[in-house]
Amino acid sequence: MGTTRAVARNTVMLTFGLLFGRLMALFVFQKMAPILGPDGYGVTSLAIDVSAILLIVANFGLQNLITREVARDRVMTLRIMWSALQIRLALGALCMAGLVLYIRVSGFDALQRDALLIMGLGVFLEASAMACDSVLQAHDRVISQMWGQIASAIAYFALAFWWLDAGYGVMGIIWANVASRAVRLGVMVPLMLAGT
Repeated sequence: MGTTRAVARNTVMLTFGLLFGRLMALFVFQKMAPILGPDGYGVTSLAIDVSAILLIVANFGLQNLITREVARDRVMTLRIMWSALQIRLALGALCMAGLVLYIRVSGFDALQRDALLIMGLGVFLEASAMACDSVLQAHDRVISQMWGQIASAIAYFALAFWWLDAGYGVMGIIWANVASRAVRLGVMVPLMLAGT
């Protein structure tokens, strides 16, 4: 397959996986807004936004570096992956320490504190999944990324609806988000190991 076709195919697959996830999240937000109300919605948004900021720090620009280095020397895949994962987990731990400090000085209530800490743990899962993303891209296995995104979106949708209906409110959404990250990682690791 030509380079242009491979790039187009990979772009379509990755876009589909990401778009599917965003569409599922829209349904979750539509359901949660009236259940959680403005205060609960605000806590959820705060936790998700803070985790997104922490993920930028934990990623530390390693995504392109991992992809480039693995594509150069595929024999080094696991060594590069392990090194990048160690860096990301160390940065994640640093982010978690910063988050704890932020929580202490901000005077958040128990719900806000718990939501932030749980989403902080989700950063470790997502940083690991992003390392897998890089390896999969280097090995031209974007389809595995797509399946990880789709599985994650389905898990988030199903768990969020289930836990909202069960009355878990904000924490149901927070745990659904973190669980969906674990699902994504759980799908991608075996596919990455099988295809590299």
